[in-house]
Amino acid sequence: GPVKGGPAPIGAVETRPLDPARMALPAQGATFDLAAWLPDPVKAEFVLPKAIRRRDVPAAPRSRVHSTDWPGALKRLDHSNVLMLAREAEVPRDGWSCIPRNGMFAVTKDEEWDRVVCARKPSNTLETSSHRAGELLPHGSLTCEKQLGPDVDWIFEKDDLDNMYHKCATSYEQALTTPIGPALPASVFEGTVALAEARAREARRESGATLPSGKKDKWQPCLNTLPMG
Repeated sequence: GPVKGGPAPIGAVETRPLDPARMALPAQGATFDLAAWLPDPVKAEFVLPKAIRRRDVPAAPRSRVHSTDWPGALKRLDHSNVLMLAREAEVPRDGWSCIPRNGMFAVTKDEEWDRVVCARKPSNTLETSSHRAGELLPHGSLTCEKQLGPDVDWIFEKDDLDNMYHKCATSYEQALTTPIGPALPASVFEGTVALAEARAREARRESGATLPSGKKDKWQPCLNTLPMG
């Protein structure tokens, strides 16, 4: 039945596995420079998240991806320009030297589409929150029936921001703090824009030659937009 007296309890929204054909993503994500609109010091922390990295957390919690076709879901993210690939050696670790890999799942949006949600709890536990997201960023909201007296008029404004989370671009350093799922062989990403950009980036840096040879063929998927979740 309807939830009364407060927000819906945890578990009230049913999660679904990511289906590449149902993933609601913009045609072109990561197009909005969010950092340009953030005040300092929040802007500096957003661009260079190592400033808010916690050193007292021994291990981040684990989270898994929930998908019927994870390679296909990654290619769908790439098609929308919200996927970044990095070598495992580049990704920040927790206190046990493990990559805090975040999960991903879907929730139903309508009959044809599902919202794409990143379960970023592993990475969130390794960062010190500024507790300012509520005042700085727009958020999704639910509307409900409002009971008014016969002589009362209620005037309100509501803006629908199209794909707000997926269109907010992040820095390279910020994307490294949102790894999603396990590292996968390069063959999984062949033909993607993310792999071409990662290879070009590696070719421009000397560090590409110093990475462990046994893992040279693997890439860690990362989200280069503001995570929904």
